[in-house]
Amino acid sequence: MSNIYSEQLFLPAKAAQYSQSVLLNAVIPRQSIFIPTRMQLLSFTYAAFPQILFAATCYLCVLCCCVYFGQLFMTLTPPHWCRAPPELEGLNLTQEELKNLTIPRHPNGKEFLACQRYDVNFTEVLKSDTPWPGPSWPLTPCTHGWTYNYSFYYPTITSQLDWVCDEDWRPALAQSLFFVGSMVGTPTLGWAADAWGRLPLIVFTNVLGGVAGVVSAFSNSFAMFAALRFLVGFTFEQMLMIGYMLTQEYVSSEYRTVMANAPVMVFLTGSMCGLPWLAWWLADWSTFVLVIHAPQFLTIVFLWSVVPRLFQAGASLASRWILATPPRALMRTHTFSYKLKTKFYKYNLMKALPESARWLLSRGRVDRTVAILKTVARVNRKPLTPAVIQGFKDFGEKQRKASHQKVTVLDLFKTPILRKRYIVLIIMWCTLFVAYDGHTRNTENIGHNVFVSFTIAGLVELPADFATMLATEWLGRRHTTVGSLVLSGLAGLCIAFIPEDDTIAIMVMAFIGRFLVTMSMDIGHQYPVEVLPTVARGQGIGAMQTVGFLCGFSSPYIAYLSKFGPSVPYVVLGAITVTGGFVCLLLPETLNEKLPDTLEEGELFFANQGLFHNPCGRRNKISAGDAGRGTTATPSGSKEKNESNVK
Repeated sequence: MSNIYSEQLFLPAKAAQYSQSVLLNAVIPRQSIFIPTRMQLLSFTYAAFPQILFAATCYLCVLCCCVYFGQLFMTLTPPHWCRAPPELEGLNLTQEELKNLTIPRHPNGKEFLACQRYDVNFTEVLKSDTPWPGPSWPLTPCTHGWTYNYSFYYPTITSQLDWVCDEDWRPALAQSLFFVGSMVGTPTLGWAADAWGRLPLIVFTNVLGGVAGVVSAFSNSFAMFAALRFLVGFTFEQMLMIGYMLTQEYVSSEYRTVMANAPVMVFLTGSMCGLPWLAWWLADWSTFVLVIHAPQFLTIVFLWSVVPRLFQAGASLASRWILATPPRALMRTHTFSYKLKTKFYKYNLMKALPESARWLLSRGRVDRTVAILKTVARVNRKPLTPAVIQGFKDFGEKQRKASHQKVTVLDLFKTPILRKRYIVLIIMWCTLFVAYDGHTRNTENIGHNVFVSFTIAGLVELPADFATMLATEWLGRRHTTVGSLVLSGLAGLCIAFIPEDDTIAIMVMAFIGRFLVTMSMDIGHQYPVEVLPTVARGQGIGAMQTVGFLCGFSSPYIAYLSKFGPSVPYVVLGAITVTGGFVCLLLPETLNEKLPDTLEEGELFFANQGLFHNPCGRRNKISAGDAGRGTTATPSGSKEKNESNVK
């Protein structure tokens, strides 16, 4: 996610304010955001362009959910036991009788062992009248393969390639390599998004991830599956985040919180709840992989303005090569494709998604910026005045001539306060990533039904996202982060004191921990943006997330510890989150605070805050002061707003 937020505030203060005002007020009406009022619903007067951005973000959320959580259902381990020796296959024994004869039970007497069988001459045992199994029968590992129970599960790559017992480390390693790919792809593709634009990278990451995902459905070895999971992970983080960045760069600041959380709350949560049942209904891991990765290719539609040109060129070449047509017929093909292109423009389907106007302006591409804004204005049925166009051209010329300060992530370590805060942010992100992914992966190890457990865990996301939006605005960022992390860790530690047979109590505490760590994860995406200075924000976030992915390599192995007991993964996660939560006390409170732009401001901002700074009390004092001034306050804000609208 390198440089994901770098372009939101890439301009000098006055220039950025002017550009944003022109961009939003002249092209995208303030009342045209995605939660229309009742009168707007009745009159259908709200703009169409924000709805296109919203729909694209929602679609990317669905793809992100399928790619990230879908891997869990590729590698599920169905119930299994040692396959009976071949000499018993011809005997008239039921499956239950074979298990009782050949498979020892767990010491609790309830379950059969999955990786051992009796090592005796079963033919002689059946001929004799001695009771079986005998208490002194020797044991041996599974030498004839395994039998899998598909009564509620389905064939997965784990059962197809027998990644069980001594080979049960393979699914965890393959999923860990997914995060290694993300660790490599995050800074690489983040840099590419700043160098080549947002829209090409959205399509590239989805197409590359789709190709790797589709091919992985035909994996027949661990090396092939692991390599393809690495490629999918390489594209995963940026396939959604660059689209998120593109949307945020077109939406006014007061609606960014809604735009950032509404698609996640609704569409990602809905996808999480439906994904396990899609896997269960398809009942085959290869088909499931094809279904969840094939929709990634539809992101090519985001480049719809390129498609007619490709269609036109393709039709011309095909007619020339196959039919050897004369120029007149070739002209008819050209005319047909031109008419098709005109119809697409007529229905506003040609420009499915535009490139970021902010990014284009930062690169000095003023003419293309103006062309995109004219398209946006046409879609919104709002005229773009010559004064606004000239303002963009003048500003673009200034941007082209302006010199920018060269800042790297290493500059965050040169001053003591920024260095301390950045290190704390890295610790916070590593804690969040390991805890969230660990809770997600360990869902299959709690409860009697992994599909029901995962659905409940998905339903927890919706209230957690909503609670985060409320808590961060009333309690502040720091209080909410520390409280949710510490309480989540305590919920995990409490599982150690619950008997293993009390499955319901374990599930309740696990989902409470999942609810709280989801709140922490939501804040974790916002906190670095508000703490790091603008000049180093993108690089700082990219480096921070790269370290987080490196730590995320351990989360599949934390879930793997469930083989030693259902409480072991939650005890480990609880210790990590409690420790990380108390470390976050060293972060500043950023609620209602001006954000730093330069390294100097990042070093000095929030310096007057104490450890127990209370943003709620400060807000109440400010509100009381504003009420006391009443009508005597100078209407400077209205004047500035009017001047901005005039511009």
